[in-house]
Amino acid sequence: MAEVADAATGARAAAERAGRSPDELRIVVRATVFLGSEAASGRAPCNGSLGQIRSDIEQMHDAGATEVFLDFTFDPRIVGPDADPADMSIILEGELWVVLEDGSETRPAPGSCVVLRGNRHSWVNRSAEPAVMASVFMGVRAR
Repeated sequence: MAEVADAATGARAAAERAGRSPDELRIVVRATVFLGSEAASGRAPCNGSLGQIRSDIEQMHDAGATEVFLDFTFDPRIVGPDADPADMSIILEGELWVVLEDGSETRPAPGSCVVLRGNRHSWVNRSAEPAVMASVFMGVRAR
């Protein structure tokens, strides 16, 4: 959890240097989950029993995370090698650009829904104002 604490501290310090309130930052951690029986010591975070995963999430919060995104898409019991990732994102407010791996980019308006199937992409906020987006990530069986 030291990595989470270091990243949260660095992000808050950068916000303060930029004249923004560090308390308004959302620190989101993406955790790949492998649910199973009680795992031995030395396990990766969010791998093991429900109790262990719950404890890991609490430790992430204590380290500075405000949100934890639980990603089950790499668990072969949930998706298989013939599954394609699908992301569905809705821009709720603010200005965000989606940039695809080929360099093309677009700025969806608030209220727009963007669906990406397996595209490498990034989201960029080029404004000085915060932006809010809701996303769903899932594995979709290829036909």
